[in-house]
Amino acid sequence: MSKIEDAICMHLNSNFRDDFPELTSYIVTHLQNRAAVGLAKYGISMERQDLSPIQWCVHLEQEIMDSIVYSEKLKMIAPDIEHFKTMQSIFIEQLFLLLKIKNEYISREHRGS
Repeated sequence: MSKIEDAICMHLNSNFRDDFPELTSYIVTHLQNRAAVGLAKYGISMERQDLSPIQWCVHLEQEIMDSIVYSEKLKMIAPDIEHFKTMQSIFIEQLFLLLKIKNEYISREHRGS
């Protein structure tokens, strides 16, 4: 696990373990497992230095878009669960925020050139 996942796990344990011990433990364990799988699969951790902030934004965009699609599927197969609609709205808001941040970063980079 990289320093990035370590920092996230420390944050989760510090801020959520008291109120949500089982969920926090589940999330921490799965973050650790995903880090190990990613390292085995790609041979590189999240501490890689070969991507620009824009490239990281593109990766995140793709992940959020996947989340939007998955939440739509969940809404279709379990329409009685309102939380799936809320989750999808949150993902869409995250995507708009990310695109705004990315565009501001691109504009700033162009002004600095």
